[in-house]
Amino acid sequence: MKGKKTGGRRPGSRNKATIARESAIAGSGFSPLDYMLAVMRDETADSARRDRMAQAAAPFVHPKIAAMELAKAASV
Repeated sequence: MKGKKTGGRRPGSRNKATIARESAIAGSGFSPLDYMLAVMRDETADSARRDRMAQAAAPFVHPKIAAMELAKAASV
């Protein structure tokens, strides 16, 4: 059967490096999002840096407006 893939890891499954990285992040108790939010809330940090952290963290905290509009239209 030429061209058909058999065996191997299923699409979307995590490899050893990904599992190790996620375990280390979970074990530290401080995720990259936690770091971005901490910098954003630090009043002594440069305001430009705080702005960049807020922009970087926003997609993880708030849904995009277009996604909200699509969900609203689908529920009507």
